[in-house]
Amino acid sequence: MTQSACQYGVGGRSLRGCSGIAALLLVIASTAGCTSTGLVEVETSFPAPLVESLPLRAGVFFPEELRGFTHSETIPQHSQWHFELGGASIELFNPVFSALFDQVTLLEQLPAGEQAAYLDLIVAPQLERFEFDIPRNRDVKFVEVWMQYRLYVYTPDGTPIAEWPVTGYGKSPASGSMPRNSLHDATVRAMREAGATISIRFASQPDVRDWLQEKSNAKTIVNAGG
Repeated sequence: MTQSACQYGVGGRSLRGCSGIAALLLVIASTAGCTSTGLVEVETSFPAPLVESLPLRAGVFFPEELRGFTHSETIPQHSQWHFELGGASIELFNPVFSALFDQVTLLEQLPAGEQAAYLDLIVAPQLERFEFDIPRNRDVKFVEVWMQYRLYVYTPDGTPIAEWPVTGYGKSPASGSMPRNSLHDATVRAMREAGATISIRFASQPDVRDWLQEKSNAKTIVNAGG
């Protein structure tokens, strides 16, 4: 496939004068030849947030859907992309939860069984949406990434406390026709924003705040009775 065919193929090259079969072959060849494949495997470490920890013993469960999360998408006549985000999500949440709670226990299953006996709450994050955009013309100079996690928070016996969607957005200057490094950088930025939101706003999330207040009142009553 020559460069001119990729530049002008289906979208711009005139098919006038071609026979029907020749035109069809040109369409197929142009579409196949102009699509490149990019793999973005997010590999990075995330610093622990500087927040005051809550006096809670938390169990953390990482579902298999989160551990193995991938996203594949084809941009017509441009490129195919495959993102591997499971491992990076674990790397994000480990320092976030370690800083957010006094004690953290990693759980292998839900319900947690005997492991949950001494816990105050259980947190199970999911990655439920990932979107990205790359330049498709010379006027656009950036790549962008949007993602949404959802935190499920339970009492040790499995009673729901909160279900909290947390979004992250990342933007990075585009570089080259296959901006793999730029997409990696934008994804990391989006993950950091989501992690910062969880760290700063977890205790003030309405359902969590109400549960913390009830827990505090119950402890006060028990202490007064003792």
